[in-house]
Amino acid sequence: MNLEQITYQEYWKRIETLHKKIGNYTEHKIIDVIVPILRSGWIVGLDIASRTHIKNIIPVQYGYMWTQLHEISTENISQLKNYRHALIIDANVWTWTTMLEAKEKCLKVNSEITISTASLLIDKSTLKKKSFSKHFYVKETNELRKMPWKEIISYVFPWENFKEEKEKILKHANVQ
Repeated sequence: MNLEQITYQEYWKRIETLHKKIGNYTEHKIIDVIVPILRSGWIVGLDIASRTHIKNIIPVQYGYMWTQLHEISTENISQLKNYRHALIIDANVWTWTTMLEAKEKCLKVNSEITISTASLLIDKSTLKKKSFSKHFYVKETNELRKMPWKEIISYVFPWENFKEEKEKILKHANVQ
């Protein structure tokens, strides 16, 4: 398994790459609200909001422990009534469960809103291509694909505990 702890320097490089991708898109389209998922998505979300000058931020919070998603705080989502395009942000997307749940919450409040997503890392094998207007990401992982252990690629953010994250991945990766 290739498991790498991302340094803060590498994190800032990836944030800059994500910012450029979103910035190129927003030259032609308007994103008027950021919806960071409060786990590691708040770090990325606030950074992207600052860099893109998107002043509207409506956070949502979920707990997800690999097999079960539970809502912690989404009461702010009712404020989405007045927006046209939301960017839901998380740092690492494996299963898309949280992103899809956040999307459903947004659409219940505003059925006309366009929803895009952004993350630093994704496992594209689980991406539901027609689920979102646009998805921005920097690097691809493959933790959930069925493959030999030595081919699995994963990353640990600088604020995460390497040992704990490795144990989680070992427990839940889809290894042949």
